[in-house]
Amino acid sequence: MASLRLSTPTPSQNKENKTSTSTSTITSSSTTTTTTIKVPASLVPPKARTRGSFQGYSPVKEGILASKSGPHTSKEASPNPKNMSPIFKQGSSHTHTPSVGTSDSSNVSPNVSPNVNVNSPTHTNPSPTVPPVAVSSPLSHNAYPNTLTHTLPVQSESTEQGPLIKTVAGGVLCPVITPEKMKEMETLCVSNLGPSEKMIIENAGYGASMMALKAIGGQRRIQPNNHNAAPLIVVLAGNNRVGSYSLAAARHLANRSCHVVLFLASDSGTLGKDVEEQKTYAESAGVKIVKSVDHLPWPSTSPVDLIIDALMGCQCTLMDLRRNYSTLQLIWSGMEWANNNKAPVLSIDFPSGVNPADGHPFHIMHYIRPKWTLCFGAPKMGCISRNITGELFLADIGIPSAAWPRVNGLAFNIPWGADFVLALEYQT
Repeated sequence: MASLRLSTPTPSQNKENKTSTSTSTITSSSTTTTTTIKVPASLVPPKARTRGSFQGYSPVKEGILASKSGPHTSKEASPNPKNMSPIFKQGSSHTHTPSVGTSDSSNVSPNVSPNVNVNSPTHTNPSPTVPPVAVSSPLSHNAYPNTLTHTLPVQSESTEQGPLIKTVAGGVLCPVITPEKMKEMETLCVSNLGPSEKMIIENAGYGASMMALKAIGGQRRIQPNNHNAAPLIVVLAGNNRVGSYSLAAARHLANRSCHVVLFLASDSGTLGKDVEEQKTYAESAGVKIVKSVDHLPWPSTSPVDLIIDALMGCQCTLMDLRRNYSTLQLIWSGMEWANNNKAPVLSIDFPSGVNPADGHPFHIMHYIRPKWTLCFGAPKMGCISRNITGELFLADIGIPSAAWPRVNGLAFNIPWGADFVLALEYQT
């Protein structure tokens, strides 16, 4: 292997010897022959002429001279950082971009990367495939004053962001809403825009019954001349708004020849107005209503086709139930019965026992684990993954498009298309 050494007269020597050539000496370790190569001064870069004795100068680094005896040593490819020219130091007017996969240090030549044969005819100076990204560190910010930077998007803390949910059919993003905004929107519809409260309950019951019929097999299971046993559906209802939705759904299912048993989890002697009204209608349609899980069908004797969870929904929290411990115990017994049953569970509005605002259970031991979740009006913020909701669906309860900008301040609507019940999925 040959080493290369290049020398030139200093500026003071140039005054005495005004020749137009510089002397270069090549010494080979294998032979004792010394060869002198005269390089015209015009071929020496102007910056190199003023350094004096070519301090820190490397012909390979400047791209002027390449050895014909083989690859250069590490000293030639990577100049000594003590002798490095200031133009390659950080913070100078020249751009220094580190190669991908190498650290940004002064012992790496900016024009020749390590372990590269510069004598190869196909060798080109590598350029980074990924430009440096602007970061908050002041050191890295000042290191590349002239390089292009990429600004990473920063999510605004004041912007109410939710999970990304889209339609299965068209892949259109669907807006999400908080439980408080949903309640405000329903109040606005009842008081001003419409539909009325009874119409909303009827729409929700119709959508839940359609979803339930699809879950048990649809038309092939519900036929007038079907000699098999009628589907057995158990509804777990609370004394709240979603409970009135489930009572309306039970009535629709009973009208379609389904055996419906409804567990009403309420120890209060007085039911809500809407719950009491829908309970009367459901009993008239043939729905059997019980007040204890002990009266529900036993899985060993009467297999259940579907369980509909409507114990809490998105407008009932654990704080609301702590004032009535006996009712809370009934709801927890219904959750335990559903989770221990082999029948699939359809949660309407939102899985009971899970916070609809963030998707976390109120109690680690008491919450429903559904196979499907049917939201009403819009998906809730707590719909964070299939581990919480199972497969996600959305039912139209008649909220007009004019209600969205008045509640959220945003002019968007649910992408219903031609469907009354919409299949959704989480965007990954």
